[in-house]
Amino acid sequence: MILYSLFILQAFASTSLGPTTFPVFLKEGFSTILEFEEAPTQVVLGDQNLFQVERLNRSILIKPLTPYATTNMFVYFKSKDTRLFLLTASEESEPTYYKKFESFIPKPVEKPRVSVPVQYLRGVHLKNSDFDKKKDYLTVDFVIAADSSGKISPNWDLIRLKYKDRILSPSKL
Repeated sequence: MILYSLFILQAFASTSLGPTTFPVFLKEGFSTILEFEEAPTQVVLGDQNLFQVERLNRSILIKPLTPYATTNMFVYFKSKDTRLFLLTASEESEPTYYKKFESFIPKPVEKPRVSVPVQYLRGVHLKNSDFDKKKDYLTVDFVIAADSSGKISPNWDLIRLKYKDRILSPSKL
């Protein structure tokens, strides 16, 4: 029963409470640089006899000392979360030469621009007029606009067209 409880506790701790694990593959004779946004305050290496680690400002330089080695490395920061790295050296592996760790900053999403219809002031506004000479026919498009303080109720019988001194009543509305 105790063994079963320890197994559940260990599984829970490894999935939700620990830092995120990053694998780093190395090869003897090659160096790896891990660069961070903030300078590490402390680096803890599992087995110091297998890897050489140096801190350089915001970077860490890692070199394997044996052809086949594996260990873990914790990197602590002043204001960032601790990072856990699994270092693996092998003659057959493709080494990680350089890795930069940056915080993800989401870019603000631009809202699509909506075309706003033309706003008219209170009153009557001419939109378009078209005169057909063949038919001797004039078409006039206009907008009657008002605010919410009044009601629009045009009296269509009083509509007249005025040109110079002539006043005509429309044939069709």
